[in-house]
Amino acid sequence: MSPALPRVLLVEPQFVLRRTFAAAARDLGLAEVHEAANLGAAERLAALQSYAAVVLSQEAAPAAAPGALQQLADTAQAARRILLLAPGEAAPDGVTVLRKPVKVKDLLGALAG
Repeated sequence: MSPALPRVLLVEPQFVLRRTFAAAARDLGLAEVHEAANLGAAERLAALQSYAAVVLSQEAAPAAAPGALQQLADTAQAARRILLLAPGEAAPDGVTVLRKPVKVKDLLGALAG
C-alpha cells in the first residue's frame, strides 16, 4: 500500500486548468487535488479537512484575493504552502505568486518545490 498523497485545495474557475492540474499531480504522485470553482465551494471543503497546500486563483476572489487566501488557509487548518495565481507579482508574506496565465508544469513545480 502506497502512502497517502498530501491534499491540495485548488480554487480555480477555469475547468480545464483545474482538471489538468489535478490529473497531472495525481499521476506524478505529488498530491491529491480537491477542486473548487469558487471561494464558497472552497470554504465548504476546507471546513471538512486539512490541506497541505492551498492554491487560489485571483479570479475566484477578485476583490480580496490575498485576504481571502489567508482566511481560506486558516479555515483549511493552517495549510503549509499557499500559492496565489494572479496577474501581478505582489503577495503577502508566506505566499508564492504565479503569474497568470500559468503553465501546469510551472504550477506543479511550485507545488513540489
